[in-house]
Amino acid sequence: MKTILASASLCFGILFMCVSFSTTGSSQIQVVGQTGPVVAKEGDDIILPCSLVPKGSVEDTIVEWTRSDLNTNKKVHLYKDGKDTVGDQIPGYMTRTSLFKEEMKTGNISLKLSGVKLSDTGNYTCRLPKENSQGTETTIRLIVDATTFLNIFRNDLIWNVTKVMPIVNGLLETGLIQKKVKSMISTAGTHQDQMRQLFQALDEGDVEMKSAFYSLLCKHEPDLTGKLDAVDFVNSTRDDLIQKVTNVTLIADRLLQKGLILEEVYSGISTAESSQDQMILLFHALDEGGSEVKSAFYRILLEHQPVLVQDLGGLLRNNRKLEQKIKDLQGGVFPWSRWEVAVLIICLLALLAVG
Repeated sequence: MKTILASASLCFGILFMCVSFSTTGSSQIQVVGQTGPVVAKEGDDIILPCSLVPKGSVEDTIVEWTRSDLNTNKKVHLYKDGKDTVGDQIPGYMTRTSLFKEEMKTGNISLKLSGVKLSDTGNYTCRLPKENSQGTETTIRLIVDATTFLNIFRNDLIWNVTKVMPIVNGLLETGLIQKKVKSMISTAGTHQDQMRQLFQALDEGDVEMKSAFYSLLCKHEPDLTGKLDAVDFVNSTRDDLIQKVTNVTLIADRLLQKGLILEEVYSGISTAESSQDQMILLFHALDEGGSEVKSAFYRILLEHQPVLVQDLGGLLRNNRKLEQKIKDLQGGVFPWSRWEVAVLIICLLALLAVG
């Protein structure tokens, strides 16, 4: 009996020391990232650098990447229980984020973000939520160049942006325009004249200013931004859509009912031999119809083929409709790491052997 008690005491003593060592060591962990912003262009695959100092394995640790500038509890990327977890992920980041699994053994928890979008601009926080010490998180700013977007949609923005001054005030608060520029814009006669003045400043500004303008546009004109983002998605994925959209006749019928395409266009689409031929004809109508028709096409496509939109990276920010269509896969969190469980199993086996 004394032998069993002694063995049990020894085993749990070892387990206590292991856990204590883990806790003590974690208090010295520092999570470090890049001090300056990461600058990218639309479509780039980029890396947000983040690692542990001193180096140590994080394979059995919870790793979170979040957007501190978004009003959401969902994650950009979540790693727990030794694997990626998608149930708590922001829909717009699904299939686009990954960690360097082999390098996690040496403390590398950098995030790879594929197919960068304008809406990805923001502040990304890398953290170890189970560690309670200071320094276990760091924030990295990602700036996505909005120059191409501004060039493509210049006329749409000039004619449709109405909340020009709130956007200008936001640029002024961050020091990206001067007071004299704000004064010049504010005295312009119409919203269109204000936007023309603002575009003069944007044309002379740097990448950060253009990216900030886009972020402020999303904040103050979400409907317009969503519409233009949808158009951008349709334009940039044209070849994939021609090959992969299957319910073309149904989509064309919905556009016909909305008065966005003509009866003769629908007739030609419905009698085409293949879905690819149908999509080629439909794209002729989309190009002629402009932004209004393309954004309507996107909304209908999202309703009927949400997985295709997701796979092509077309999930736009704050898309609640998509969140309702994609099933939550979130699992529970086991409180002990794998090595702690292994030590406990060894102790139990030792007790059984003595017994």
